[in-house]
Amino acid sequence: MKKLLVLLAATAFALLGLTAPASAAATDTTTIWVGLGSGHLYKGTFDACTGDLSATGTTNGATGTYAETVTGKYVKATGQLTFTSVYGMDGNGVVDDSTGVNNSAYSYTLTGTVVANWVTGTFTISKTPVGGTSVTSDASTFGGQSVWFEVSDSGATCTPAPVLDRGNHGQCVSTKAKSLSGKALAAWAKDERLIGYDCHYAA
Repeated sequence: MKKLLVLLAATAFALLGLTAPASAAATDTTTIWVGLGSGHLYKGTFDACTGDLSATGTTNGATGTYAETVTGKYVKATGQLTFTSVYGMDGNGVVDDSTGVNNSAYSYTLTGTVVANWVTGTFTISKTPVGGTSVTSDASTFGGQSVWFEVSDSGATCTPAPVLDRGNHGQCVSTKAKSLSGKALAAWAKDERLIGYDCHYAA
C-alpha cells in the first residue's frame, strides 16, 4: 500500500513538469545610417524583447552596388549596440574594396553606444582576398555625427522568458520505483534534493 502511495505521489509530481509559453516578440522597425567609408543606409526590424535586429541595404563600391545584410543586437536600457554587415558579391562574384584587391568575402562589425541616436564606438573590417585567407583589421574609432541609429517603440509588453524545467523530485522517485521497493525506495524518496528522471541533485 505504501509503495502504491509513493507511486501515485510520483505521478502527480511528474505532471507538474510543464514548460512555460515562449516569449512573445514585440517587433519594431530600425533605421541605421553609416557615413563611414562609402556610406550605408539600412532599414529593417528590431525585436524589443530580445534586442535582436536585422536589416538590409546597399553601398556603392568600385565595381558596382553591393547588397548588405545586417544582423546585431541593441540594448535599449544601456544604449549598447553591435552589428555586422555582410556584403554580397558584385556581378563578377567578388567584392572590390577600392584598393584593387578582389575579395571572396567582406564584412564589417561595428560596436558602440547610442546617445540621442548618434553612435560612438569602434569598427573592424574582415575580408578574404580571392585565393587567400581571412584577415581582420585593427579597431578604428568613430564618433560625432558619423553613425545614426534609431528604433521605433511600439510599447509592446514582453512575456518573461520561460523557466527551464530541470525536473522535480517526483520524477526521480517514479524512476526508482521501477526497480526498488521498501526501505531502499524510501531512502530515495526521503532525499528531496534529487530531481528529474536521472535523479540528479538540484543546483
